[in-house]
Amino acid sequence: NIGTIPDEARITVKIKDLKIGYIDEAFLEKLKRGDVFVLGGQSYEFKFAIGMSAQVVAAYNRAPTVPSWVSESLPLSFDLANSIGTFRKLMESHFVAKKSKKEILAFIHKYLHVEQNAANAIFEYFREQYYFLEIPHETKILVEVSKEANLTHIVFHTLYGRRVNDVLSRCLAYVASRMIHKDIELSMNDNGFVLTHDSILNVEKMISLVHSNELRKISEMAIERTEVLNRRFRHVAVRSLMILRSYKGRTKNAGRQQLASRLLIAAVRRISNDFPILQEARREV
Repeated sequence: NIGTIPDEARITVKIKDLKIGYIDEAFLEKLKRGDVFVLGGQSYEFKFAIGMSAQVVAAYNRAPTVPSWVSESLPLSFDLANSIGTFRKLMESHFVAKKSKKEILAFIHKYLHVEQNAANAIFEYFREQYYFLEIPHETKILVEVSKEANLTHIVFHTLYGRRVNDVLSRCLAYVASRMIHKDIELSMNDNGFVLTHDSILNVEKMISLVHSNELRKISEMAIERTEVLNRRFRHVAVRSLMILRSYKGRTKNAGRQQLASRLLIAAVRRISNDFPILQEARREV
């Protein structure tokens, strides 16, 4: 029964009793109710998951709200993102100082060691961004608000790596949803994230409510009823022998483990919200 590698399984995607296809459990972890994803070229809206099956409904002509699943490809790391942010800041300083194109190209050559065409492309890209609005970098987060029909998109340019964006986006989406009492659509990638809603939302107030000294508490509240916490709780419960993989010669598959986990997490919450296994699941997420 003891092991550190959790039992992973494919999740069956269904519309009621009709099987649509399969997704990885790690992808399911990132979904929340209302998220739209693409499977087999068709968009589906996620409703809920029970055991090893996920219930969805067709979402015709709706763009996906979650990034495409790229399996084991590595996300942008915090260190690399910071290095890019440093370069962006240096580029901005050259434009602010009104350096000539020749001087900026010389800096790009020296800093990045790229050939002429690449250096020119980088220069043109940064020049357009600088004159259009601002250049986001390691000490400046750029927030854009745009409207499309009855939807408002709040775009956060936060180049700090996928893991940081995952936390920041969930925290801000949680605060926004509490402000307008509606679910917020969330799209996230290496370069930033987008919050989408159809209500009036005070963006400045939303940002001001998220303080660095309270970030962990907000993030815990944001994941409390999510699929990622439920799945991670199963992994921790198996490791701590609250759920046995095998007993008296019978092996319990990942689906039955997950059903047992749902009963356990409800019981644990009734005992204490600070139950050690629940705390460890939150810490892992």
